[in-house]
Amino acid sequence: MFEVQRRLVHAERIAILLEEMLNKDSGLNEAVTDTYEGHIFITLRYQLFRSLISDICAAILDKGNKTGSVRSALKELRRCSSALDALKAYNSEVACLDITISGGGLSEKDKELQTEQEKNRYRNEQISIINDKWKKIDAESKILSSTAADRILWARNKVISHFEKNDNSLIGLNDMPPDGAGPFTWREPIDFIENVREYVYEVFKLVTSTHWSDDFTKVDKFYVQAFWDRFKNGATDLKPDF
Repeated sequence: MFEVQRRLVHAERIAILLEEMLNKDSGLNEAVTDTYEGHIFITLRYQLFRSLISDICAAILDKGNKTGSVRSALKELRRCSSALDALKAYNSEVACLDITISGGGLSEKDKELQTEQEKNRYRNEQISIINDKWKKIDAESKILSSTAADRILWARNKVISHFEKNDNSLIGLNDMPPDGAGPFTWREPIDFIENVREYVYEVFKLVTSTHWSDDFTKVDKFYVQAFWDRFKNGATDLKPDF
């Protein structure tokens, strides 16, 4: 699951980079118009687009039994009750490792008894928390089976990973996915990752028992702003506020 986290971080950074390239008010397109660099800028934009779609599918949307995607992790938790039970057992045990009763006047036996009682109480509390988190995550999982998700999988499967063809020619990103909602657009993977981001990290935190903060995205946005500022101006005066 930590490899999935790495791909998610990569995808978020690409989304921020790409969004700035698509922003007409960023000044980037004007900076490379009618320049030699403009040819590379177009190539870079397309490669970032391809990489973002691939990372979203690999880390979040793939369905195969051998994939480590978020969708696959959810499938495993539903399929195998022992997987969820093991998650509860591990989290509840780790959570109460440091609990020790050291009240004055108590015998060692009483201290051990009260410590075990407190651990059991806290263990049950943690199991209840995990149950509630899982119910919420499971109920909201339809966000990964949306039309937007299907369109991104279509783009990856038909255009990015394979050059598939229809009756007349190779399928391109300007062709229409079978849902009839129009051609695939540059913004779709950016909007998708923004829409599912909070949900995906809730799954990650549940499965790995680790913390994830919005501060990481704030840092990435600053890095991207500084990068493009240097690209346009040859230097940057931007200072982090974190």
